Amino acid sequence: MKYAINFAFAVIVMMWLDLLPNATTKSDVEVTYKSEIPISEYNALIDLFQSTDGENWKHGWDLRAPVYSWYGVEVKDGHVTGLNLFDNDLKGEIPNTISSLSNLKSLNLSFNRLEGELPSSITELSALEGLRLEMNNFKDELPNLMNSFKNLKDQPILDISLEKIKSRLNSIN
Repeated sequence: MKYAINFAFAVIVMMWLDLLPNATTKSDVEVTYKSEIPISEYNALIDLFQSTDGENWKHGWDLRAPVYSWYGVEVKDGHVTGLNLFDNDLKGEIPNTISSLSNLKSLNLSFNRLEGELPSSITELSALEGLRLEMNNFKDELPNLMNSFKNLKDQPILDISLEKIKSRLNSIN
């Protein structure tokens, strides 16, 4: 009887501390975000990973590991504040959910193979102080974003791809 009472007490304490495995079907990946960052920020990082061929990045992310340990991700006070995936073989488009990283101060996605249009939602990153997107293959000329970002310390370095340099030089000749 004493063993049963101790066991019941241990189970109650574990439930209170949320140490028992969930009976739901949530995977380890879905649970990881809980104590680190808001789910919206976690989902934005996953969207970026999936839309830019994250499985083939030079420095990939172990999605079962804590977000703060992911390559190029800076977490401070429970929010993603920096994302530096410079020259990391990102291929594809930046997802619209990038705007969910509302505490992002630094974004460096330069020297990759990003393409398509820069999502308009990127202008919602009001805390952004540094933006580096050069040497990618974005579809059209990128607008002057300086007016959209009040906290940028310098003019954002955007898209100066080799193909655009070549086409500009050819148009001059």
